[in-house]
Amino acid sequence: MTRRKQLLITTLGLLCLGIVFSVPRARRVIAYHQIVGAPRAIDSLAIRPKFISPSIEWKTLEVDTMYSTFKVPIAVVSQMMSFDGFLILTGTDDSEIGLTPLDYPCGLSRDGNFSFYRESYHTTRLSYWQIFGMSEAEYKKHIRLVFGKIATPISANRISFFETKTTKGILRYGSGKYCSNAINLLIWDRKRKLFHDINVTVQDAELRYRVANGIAASYQFSIDVVPEHERMLDLAERAAELFNPNAG
Repeated sequence: MTRRKQLLITTLGLLCLGIVFSVPRARRVIAYHQIVGAPRAIDSLAIRPKFISPSIEWKTLEVDTMYSTFKVPIAVVSQMMSFDGFLILTGTDDSEIGLTPLDYPCGLSRDGNFSFYRESYHTTRLSYWQIFGMSEAEYKKHIRLVFGKIATPISANRISFFETKTTKGILRYGSGKYCSNAINLLIWDRKRKLFHDINVTVQDAELRYRVANGIAASYQFSIDVVPEHERMLDLAERAAELFNPNAG
């Protein structure tokens, strides 16, 4: 076999290997384009989270849930109801603060999912060349973070992180036809395995921010571990019974 033929065979072999190597990655790029090119994905991936230092600069009412305490502007809420461990604070002008039962989910990361949210919300859209050149493991990790950001509840168009002496958390500001009057708070204890999901719905934008900011600044867990379901029910019912809107 002549040297020319050897060179031709080698070149064809490398070309075939290149095609075999490139086709799956090209398909990956096409799939990625379809994911990040959707309108909702474009908006979500454009979000750049900010760090805030929450504070309280107005007269407040302290709310005691029997497992945590926090403050809200005075006269925002007038009653508290419990339902299957959930607490709902309501007030004038359809104002509402909804609190889920305490939890500590670890399906996304071991620290109550905080690390996943932090990494996911800082994820941005990558170039197609970057996607093409990634290993399979790198791509799977990136696309997981992308989906985490796209799937943000209440169609969030702004995200803030915060820390206090005892807690850390995230504020997700709602947008769209049904969620523009909502701010979602995710709060973790900095030492104990405690997590709380709180949704603030207030029509007035400035008051809505004050409520969410006040909760973020003042929230403290008053329990050491997530209670069993029955105990959680008892605590929520007791909190609703003892709630006094005039205590502030």
